[in-house]
Amino acid sequence: MRRVSKKQKMRDAEWQSLGMVRRKELEGKFGYCVCEFCGKLEGSHEYWRFGGHHLDRNRRNNTYGNYYNVHNVCHSWITNHPLIEIKQDDFYGRVNNINVFESSNREG
Repeated sequence: MRRVSKKQKMRDAEWQSLGMVRRKELEGKFGYCVCEFCGKLEGSHEYWRFGGHHLDRNRRNNTYGNYYNVHNVCHSWITNHPLIEIKQDDFYGRVNNINVFESSNREG
């Protein structure tokens, strides 16, 4: 396993901090924190935990306007479909029409 550089550790900490700020903003806006892609709450399974997606797909651009709060599984779906353009202001508290998983048998 590769060692993480000090520079990367700083970037990761900055990204996590941006995530906490974004989640608090979503909680203030909607009363709870949701995935900005599918509109669902965080679940107990690892797939349904929240993480951040870089909207411009540049991992070095750790700015608030580039942070998109998504489930891990939604992040994978977005990453595997690069032609989909996503903007931070697309989400208005409603569920997108794209089903990430056909089945809804999730924990949480």
